[in-house]
Amino acid sequence: MSYAEGWPPATPHDSEALVGERQGRPVTARLRRVDAELRSGVHPVARPARGAGELLDDRRGAAGARPRRPQCLRDGGRRRGGGRPGPRGCARLAFGPTRGVGRPARAGGPLLPRSLGCPAVDGLVEEPRSEAATIAAVAARYRAGELAAWGPLGSGHIHETFFARLRTAGGEERELVLQRMNETVFPDLGAVMENLERIAAHPDLAGFVPALLRTAEGESVVHDEGGRPWRAFDRITGTVSFDEVDDPELVRAAARAFGEFVQRLATLAGPPLREPLPGFHDTRARYAAFEAAVARDSFGRAGPLRPEIAALRERGELTELLVPGELPLRVTHNDTKINNVLFEKGTRRAVAVVDLDTVTPGLLAWDFGDLVRSATNPVAEDSPDPGRATLRCDLFAALARGWFEGAGPLMTPDEHRSLVPGGLVMTYELALRFATDFLEGDRYFRTRDDQHNLRRIRVQLQMLASMEGQRAELEAIIAEQKATPDGNQ
Repeated sequence: MSYAEGWPPATPHDSEALVGERQGRPVTARLRRVDAELRSGVHPVARPARGAGELLDDRRGAAGARPRRPQCLRDGGRRRGGGRPGPRGCARLAFGPTRGVGRPARAGGPLLPRSLGCPAVDGLVEEPRSEAATIAAVAARYRAGELAAWGPLGSGHIHETFFARLRTAGGEERELVLQRMNETVFPDLGAVMENLERIAAHPDLAGFVPALLRTAEGESVVHDEGGRPWRAFDRITGTVSFDEVDDPELVRAAARAFGEFVQRLATLAGPPLREPLPGFHDTRARYAAFEAAVARDSFGRAGPLRPEIAALRERGELTELLVPGELPLRVTHNDTKINNVLFEKGTRRAVAVVDLDTVTPGLLAWDFGDLVRSATNPVAEDSPDPGRATLRCDLFAALARGWFEGAGPLMTPDEHRSLVPGGLVMTYELALRFATDFLEGDRYFRTRDDQHNLRRIRVQLQMLASMEGQRAELEAIIAEQKATPDGNQ
């Protein structure tokens, strides 16, 4: 669920490049290719996203055949649910004609990925709402200028994220990050945005988190024609992020940034932050949900998952390792993947922490453990070769050093002892979540095919086995870091 989210990028993400150019092709070339695939019948027609990257199974038929009418057109050319009022306190967009706004799609013309309304299909609609028109209209509400360029951004699982380059009347350029938020995953967007506004306004985090933008009316959220909520941030240019790393110094810098983040948030005044996802790291509840999904087996997937189900059940005692109430509650990030840190180009210095939707009261072991899970494994979490997943001790040592540099002075002896268990529990918990989602038909995580979550489960289980086999070495590394000045001992 990253601030740089949306279209799976090359590694690293270049936060100043057009997304389509990362593969060596301009965006327009990709659109021509997509259009050609649609004409030949090999490319699925994208449905307006509802939070899980779903695809409508309408395809181009044989030459001369009339395609089945897409559902969005059978609903009168509008998204189902379109026109409903936005939540209280949120602005709505009033769209005019698409002509002359951005680059509208046209009948028979190139298709823009994940269009908000209906994709352009010959003979069915003359003027569908293009994604570019939506991006332009959303950006206009933030008084940022005229849309000059845009594209999907990043590789997250939850929200749809875009960059938008805008040009003011005086010829100056400004870049925004626009997010179409996922109300399925985050049904309480009021809590999400209330927390985000407090975090973005915290003086100790100035310049260390993205600046949240507001409309002329003072609203941080706007709604488009279909009722979907959007928000905007100033883009932190001159930075890159990474999905996978094998450089210990990058891992150390990311860990220091996350540790510094929780250290800075320790001074946040006022009442506790709200919980937009209650029980997000309640591992006992995650296990119960997993067992319930196995028992229902609504999609007939428990059979193929039998070995993974057994492996998860064998490790059920991990649900008892980290229990809130036995450790201090801090304000934690709760999604400490390495691609949620932005690095300055050239120096590779960590300059910002992003993706703040899950920042709530939590355990330091959750943040440390999730970072261990994501940053010490040199292969992707959806690798088709899960056997290559392993915890590299050199990366773990760099991570521990950076974490103690950032958060060491905040930690208690009990929190020191919780760090290695944190890695085990967070890896196990994510495997449970992937398994539950697989069994329930891939409703939560965005997937590319019906085996995507299965690959994710297998990588997490292999990573967990690697941690278990090296636990004594990991504990020794933590003990060594505790003895340093940054370890507060």
